[in-house]
Amino acid sequence: MTRTMRSGLLFFLHLLFLPGCRLFPPADYPSEGPPPVKSEHNAQADPIDPLTGKPVARQLQSVSAVDLRDPDKPAKLRNSDPPYDAGSSPVGTDVKKKTPDGISGIVTLEPRRAADSHVFPAHQPLPMLDKATDFEPVVKAWQCMLEGRHPDAIKHLSAYDNEKQELFLRLLPPLTTLVKKRIQDLTAEEVAVLHKQFTAMLDDLRPRCELQISKMCYCKEVRGFANYDALPDHYPFLGGLADRIGEKVQLYIELKNFASEPTKDGDFLTRLTCSLELTDSTGKQVWQKRVEGRETTLLRRMRLNDFHARYIFFAPAIPAGTYRLTLYVADETDPARIRRTSRSLEFRVTPVANQASTR
Repeated sequence: MTRTMRSGLLFFLHLLFLPGCRLFPPADYPSEGPPPVKSEHNAQADPIDPLTGKPVARQLQSVSAVDLRDPDKPAKLRNSDPPYDAGSSPVGTDVKKKTPDGISGIVTLEPRRAADSHVFPAHQPLPMLDKATDFEPVVKAWQCMLEGRHPDAIKHLSAYDNEKQELFLRLLPPLTTLVKKRIQDLTAEEVAVLHKQFTAMLDDLRPRCELQISKMCYCKEVRGFANYDALPDHYPFLGGLADRIGEKVQLYIELKNFASEPTKDGDFLTRLTCSLELTDSTGKQVWQKRVEGRETTLLRRMRLNDFHARYIFFAPAIPAGTYRLTLYVADETDPARIRRTSRSLEFRVTPVANQASTR
């Protein structure tokens, strides 16, 4: 027997006498992969989900695999299959499960049950208002007018002061008419009544508005309201001298929102105070004139809605130059409620030598 044959026979005999555990793994040893190692992390209890209060390992039982060939048909795993846990796999079971053909390893969690979601209280309905007590007296009064119960409307308006009652009594009747009928269905007489009612209300409000000088200009001639010939802008007036007076100045004005109060005789009175003032470039007063009271105290048979005036004076004896003319007006018709306003214009004065060349 050769040396080579003897070596092979000895190796075969050596294998026969080896222990069986070296050749065949125990029955509980997995066929593939290394033996599971039980770590300290796996030995701990399953973590608790703060939202559901259940162990995370139990939630893995309700996962569903998505079929890549048909994503709309998820393939659910059986709830009876125990979850995979490398540290606590039972003996005799294959820990590593093979994924079926066409099934990916992507998993999606099922939606949480309605019992686990937060429950919010339903909105409570708003309390109903008591129509008999929760409205302003003016609203109740208007409803009474719409229903034709005018004495009851007066009772509701008595909750306000006299001036406000008067205003509501002028405002609510035309509004009631407009609610009950269309504007195109109103007759000429009904429109005249509405106009009179609204005009009366405006007459009450006008004396409470801001007093305004709506128009102010120098004129060559004044014939009436909004009927005048205005001088050009920056017109120079001939100043006065020691031996003669200056050029005549006609100042036209229009006033708005003045009072016109009835008197005991049935007339209407408007009492104003007006004054004129000239100042130089430094604001120093160089001339002043007060308008006579007979020109500003107006007694008329009817209430005045528009007012115009023409104030005439002569250019004073002041050095040539550019000044500012200011008109001050005060409405003193109602002493308890005096209103004031003012408006200014540029006023140019030229000497006699330059007067002919400027015209």
